[in-house]
Amino acid sequence: MAASYSAIDDPDGNSPDNLQSECKDSKSIPSSQLTPIVIKGYGNISSDQFMSLCGPNSICIIPDGLTLQVNKNINVGALIVRGKVEWTDITQADQVVFLCAGFVAIEESGIWDMNIQTKASWIYIKDNGAVHEKLRSRSFGGTDNSMINIKGKEMTRTWSLLAQTISPGDSTMKLLHNPNYMNWNVGDRIAIAPTEKSSYGTAQSFKIMEIDEDGTILLDQVSTGFHQADFIPAETGMEP
Repeated sequence: MAASYSAIDDPDGNSPDNLQSECKDSKSIPSSQLTPIVIKGYGNISSDQFMSLCGPNSICIIPDGLTLQVNKNINVGALIVRGKVEWTDITQADQVVFLCAGFVAIEESGIWDMNIQTKASWIYIKDNGAVHEKLRSRSFGGTDNSMINIKGKEMTRTWSLLAQTISPGDSTMKLLHNPNYMNWNVGDRIAIAPTEKSSYGTAQSFKIMEIDEDGTILLDQVSTGFHQADFIPAETGMEP
């Protein structure tokens, strides 16, 4: 896993400054010392109100009939959702907001509804010792009849094909589709899959530094491998 990627460990990952200190560097707490707290009420509750009732040493439970509208940072021991979490560009007050917990479990008929198009939102599952009876430690997921809906920035395409071969030392990339029309942006992280035969070769990840009008992408580093651009054109009237 040496080549695995973690945005919070990336110096250019643009993670919130306090996410590291409040969440990643948090100390492990035995599950027996995490206090379950059922948030009382009905209707909507904001992050500010929520955090006044719950905290890093608590397993916070949102009951049926209560909706947490995420507007500010949330840092709890663990989170159980049996009601609803609503997290959108409208609810989020700041440009960047994070939620961190040892686990996030949507149970029973709970709903997690998240749609972020213009802002940045982080969910960090921290290593604090919290364990869910079904999902276990450091988990995010649903059980029973729960529903999870997470939408990020809408993109016309999330992938394309190379229009020109990339050789070792190259720092630009030309695609079959123009990234200006795919909603790709400067700062996005992209990867090129290996193209050598018999599963040889190595993938490489880059960040987009610049996108020209003709769609040429300037990469943040040179290619270390050879990526071939051979492809079979689609039939007339079909999108490749």
